[in-house]
Amino acid sequence: DWRARGLEGFGRPDGFHERQVDRWMAHLAAVQFRPIPGLDVAAQWLRTHRPRRYEPGIMHGDYQFANVMFRHGAPARLAAIVDWEMATVGDPLLDLGWVVQGWVDDEAERATGSYVDYTGMPTRDEILEYYARESGRDVSDIDYYVVLARFKLAVVLEGGYARVVQGKADNPKMEAFGPIVVDLAQKAADLAQASTLR
Repeated sequence: DWRARGLEGFGRPDGFHERQVDRWMAHLAAVQFRPIPGLDVAAQWLRTHRPRRYEPGIMHGDYQFANVMFRHGAPARLAAIVDWEMATVGDPLLDLGWVVQGWVDDEAERATGSYVDYTGMPTRDEILEYYARESGRDVSDIDYYVVLARFKLAVVLEGGYARVVQGKADNPKMEAFGPIVVDLAQKAADLAQASTLR
């Protein structure tokens, strides 16, 4: 309960979804140096498919394996969540979308398809079912959150890539963001066009 924790002024939950596309497009405009196919398709879809209702809560903003720590030994038990600089009171389902947007279900890719070994991890559907059961939140609009997560991540990574291309940073990791941005934008557009969400 974020209000009971004294977080009334932390973030602006009212109008959260109405601000997302314009906020991230403005961020992109400040660094954009190339066209990113699919981003406009995703942006338009996001504008017309906002959740009709949502329950504000604390959200991390960059919830992923790189930002969680586990205790030693099995079974895996969460020890800490780190890197909270993008946290706000907004829609926690965006954190869920951030997690599942790149989740690997294909058995052949599970051990090699990412920086994470997914062997033994639950499937995407199992994660959604567990989240819905434990949180009491409706996850039926997950396509919106996945499109928004891919859209937002593409914009954030493009900022780092632009710094390298413009000679403002010498970072091989950020240089690798170039094709990842294009892939994320296209995946956001593809899901937007394939989604049955109305």
